Amino acid sequence: MKTFLLLFGVVSLLGYSTGIENYLGTEIQKCLNCICHARTGCYSRFNCANYSIDFDYWKTAGSPNVEEEDDELEDNERFTKCMKNENCILTTLDKYAENIGHIDCNCDQKFDCRDRLAIHLLGDKCTNPKFMKRYLRRFNNCARKLGVTTMFDEENYDGIKNYMGSDLQSCLNCLCHARTGCFSRFNCASYSISFDYWKTANSPTVDSTDAPEAEASFKKCMKNENCILATLDQYVDSMGHMDCNCDGQFDCKDRFAIHLHGANCTNPKFPDNYVARFNNCAKNLKVKAMVAEEGFEGCIPEVF
Repeated sequence: MKTFLLLFGVVSLLGYSTGIENYLGTEIQKCLNCICHARTGCYSRFNCANYSIDFDYWKTAGSPNVEEEDDELEDNERFTKCMKNENCILTTLDKYAENIGHIDCNCDQKFDCRDRLAIHLLGDKCTNPKFMKRYLRRFNNCARKLGVTTMFDEENYDGIKNYMGSDLQSCLNCLCHARTGCFSRFNCASYSISFDYWKTANSPTVDSTDAPEAEASFKKCMKNENCILATLDQYVDSMGHMDCNCDGQFDCKDRFAIHLHGANCTNPKFPDNYVARFNNCAKNLKVKAMVAEEGFEGCIPEVF
């Protein structure tokens, strides 16, 4: 690891140029390093340039220069010079994503390094990106070393957003644990999601081509963790984000109440074993704990 960081430090001194912003040694360089490693199998930005940055890519990135006076050169000379300068290569990678647009390709409500890789590979056609296994393995190996978010081989699923790794997943995990006694979403599905529950949740499907409200689509959904999470979330959406315990907010306790009681969730009462499991999970995941009887007499839930 020390050798790894030292290499980047030495490169930082060699690659800096005055005509463009210095990316070397910055946080964004970590992401760009991982993009290069995923694409080429090594950490050399020159290899990254050779294999994944052509003249048109550079032009889309705004044709960055190594030095300000390079504007006097022909475009092909400027491109060649840029591809021999590490900082200019990093600039090209960054500005390409910027000019395409900071698209949330996997619909996880944020723009991060996974989206940058998707844009690098697929341009503006990056929705629900699918990555080859070798790209996935290389990216995640680099990401773990440098503290960059890891990714799945399929980012998001057709028809539903990606819940995996989101804050909402923490709540849904606790909901499942409270209901079944374990953290397996498949157990959660088996014990607490019926066909009618799924239909009430507007029948989320794994793929957009799956027939809505079909038994086969339901079974397929229940074998897909993200689709199970989508069902739990969308069931609550269909009922309304009710403040079941009238504490002035809609939170995970209300989700659990709706999961168990549907629209009749006012002043929810929870079995002791559910409370113990939920709170044990909530403590670890920083989700607000609950008591066996939530709410008070005269509570009229507000819908958020």
